[in-house]
Amino acid sequence: MLIILSPAKKQDFDESVQEHGHWPFPEQTQKIVDILTSQSQSDLKQTLGVSDALAALNFDRYKNFNHAQSKAALMAYQGDVYRYMERENWSQSQHAFANESLIIISALYGALKPQTAIHPYRLEMINHLKDLGDKLKNYWKNPITTLLNQHIAEKNEKFILNLASKEYSEVVDRKKLQVPVVDVDFLEYSPAGKLRTVAVNAKRARGALIKHIVTEQMTSLSFSGLNIRDYIFDEKASSDHKMIFIKD
Repeated sequence: MLIILSPAKKQDFDESVQEHGHWPFPEQTQKIVDILTSQSQSDLKQTLGVSDALAALNFDRYKNFNHAQSKAALMAYQGDVYRYMERENWSQSQHAFANESLIIISALYGALKPQTAIHPYRLEMINHLKDLGDKLKNYWKNPITTLLNQHIAEKNEKFILNLASKEYSEVVDRKKLQVPVVDVDFLEYSPAGKLRTVAVNAKRARGALIKHIVTEQMTSLSFSGLNIRDYIFDEKASSDHKMIFIKD
């Protein structure tokens, strides 16, 4: 099973760590770093759409990027999806399984394995870099899709399970993928009785689903009867290309 997921804005680099693997697209990543490094702090604030404090922080980050501390991507990201994976409780074999099964889509690095080391940064796929010549989504579309196809061929994968947000999953060119993509929706009823997605709850559920897949080291979509944070897998509502979980 090959799973794609989004990165997280919140990151933790407090612990001292060992280097892990190299970035898959060093030239493309360095080009983005060079563009961001050339910007003034006020320009960077506008590019990233952040506060003065975050602009100052990331201005310093990019100026010292290639000499900054590093940490495995899976452990560096600290958003809800990552916290609810409960990664700190995984065994060595489960971490190894995750490293072969998860691909993190990144606006700066393109695509990362969980154990690939990253530096602190801030960049989202929706940010616009005028000197790049194209949208970040288009800049990364071919490299990421090619990398996924290589992984699919090497591991003989039958599908990709999409647990990334729309912002990041749209980077993948589904028409050029060698296998279908299976999307996952976590839905719950509104007070008016209509099914909807509640973003914070869905993020936590995606993390909990990844925890389940990794701890059980699943290789197929055996979700029948599965309960993820009170979201129950609905077999009737689901299809070959979409897995639906509805909150009880």
